[in-house]
Amino acid sequence: MPCKDFICKQCGSCCRYEGCFHTTITEEEYDKLLWCAPDEVLDWVFTAWQEEDKDEPLGYVGIYDIWVNPDPDVSIFKVQPDRCPWLKWVSKGKYKCVIQDCKPNICRNFPIDREHAERPEGIPCKGYNHLK
Repeated sequence: MPCKDFICKQCGSCCRYEGCFHTTITEEEYDKLLWCAPDEVLDWVFTAWQEEDKDEPLGYVGIYDIWVNPDPDVSIFKVQPDRCPWLKWVSKGKYKCVIQDCKPNICRNFPIDREHAERPEGIPCKGYNHLK
């Protein structure tokens, strides 16, 4: 859950700075995407397999890197976009998440604190403006 005193203003800053969404997700989160996200969302998940995990029933475990550009013509390396591909513009200063109901925990739990929301390397989040 986002931290106390945070009120989302749908500014989209959490999804519009480099590094905000370049991460991995758990197998449970991947399964949730399989269940409720549009089919094209899974095209943006790069799966690598880590072998010989004796704690796993099949002997391997999946590692799921999210929002990796699936277009092979973009780069030999799967280059990630400059913002989350599921952030959609609604109107001036307003954005929405297309996968709101099944978005990964890293997104759902933004921000962890005020400093995180107002980070200098990104677009400052407006979710704390009501406290000023």
